[in-house]
Amino acid sequence: EVQTLSDDHQDVLREADVQDVINSARAEIPNARAAGDWLYAYELLYRLNVLFE
Repeated sequence: EVQTLSDDHQDVLREADVQDVINSARAEIPNARAAGDWLYAYELLYRLNVLFE
């Protein structure tokens, strides 16, 4: 929502809170894959994709 309301989407991606979420998701993806939880891994990847499109 913050990204949608912002004039500069890249500024939002540089915010500390957003970076924390991105880094947490990126760190969690290998764990989800290793656990065989492909649905969760897909969800994380999908949500990251939405942030960066």
